[in-house]
Amino acid sequence: MPKPPVDDLMEAILKAAKAAGMNVGSSEIKQALGAVTKSGGRRAPRTPAKGSAAAKPARTAPKITPQTAAGGRGGKKPPKPPTASAAASKGPKKRDPLGSDADVNRYIMREGRTASQYRKQGGEVSREEAVMADIYEKERLSNRKPKPPASGSPARKPSPKPKKPSGGVKKMTRAEKREINVANHWANRSKYLSESSAKSRAAKEETRAANRAAWAKRQDEMEAKRLAGRKKMKKKKDGE
Repeated sequence: MPKPPVDDLMEAILKAAKAAGMNVGSSEIKQALGAVTKSGGRRAPRTPAKGSAAAKPARTAPKITPQTAAGGRGGKKPPKPPTASAAASKGPKKRDPLGSDADVNRYIMREGRTASQYRKQGGEVSREEAVMADIYEKERLSNRKPKPPASGSPARKPSPKPKKPSGGVKKMTRAEKREINVANHWANRSKYLSESSAKSRAAKEETRAANRAAWAKRQDEMEAKRLAGRKKMKKKKDGE
C-alpha cells in the first residue's frame, strides 16, 4: 500500500489538533511521524541477556506426516504390531490313572464276566465282584436279540395271562427259609464244636504229656546232682 504524502498528513493532523483545542507545532508532528515510520509503529524487541532461557534456540515443531496426522507418535514411526509367538507348552498332559470311560467299561465287563461264571459254578464272590457280575449280566440280557421265528411258522402271540408254575409247586416263604437256615446252622455248629473240642482235648493231652516228661527229666537231673554232692561230702569227711 503506498504511503500518503507527508504534507497532506501534516495538514490533517493540525486540523484535528486545532479541532480538539490543542496547540501543536509542525516540528513536533514531524518528529512524532519520523519515530513512528522508523519503528514501523511497534516497539523494538528487547534483546535477551546471555545465558538466559530466552537466549536458547526455540524447539522446532515436529514434521507432519500421514502417520502423525492419523494420531501417530509426534514424528516417530508407530510401533510394530507384536508378532504372534508360539504358545508356551504346558508340559505333558496328566493321564487319568483309571483310564478313559471306555477302558473302565471294558474292565468292568471283563471282570464281571469272570465273576458271573464263578458265581454260577457255586463260588463265593466279593461285593464288588457281585456288582460287576450284575452289570455284565444286565448288559448281556439287554443286548440279546430275539430269535427270528422259523420259516413258515406263524408269529407267536403274547399270552394275556401270566403262566402258572408247572406241577403246582408252592413257593417257600421267608419264615420257612429262615427255619431251615437256623436248623442247618445249629447242626453245623454242634459238629464244629464237637470236632474243635476233640482237637483241643488232644492238643491239651499232648501238652500235658510233654510237661510231665520235662518235669521227670528235671527231677532226675536234680537227683543226680544231689547224689554227686553227697559223694563229694563223704570223700571229704573220709579224707580228714
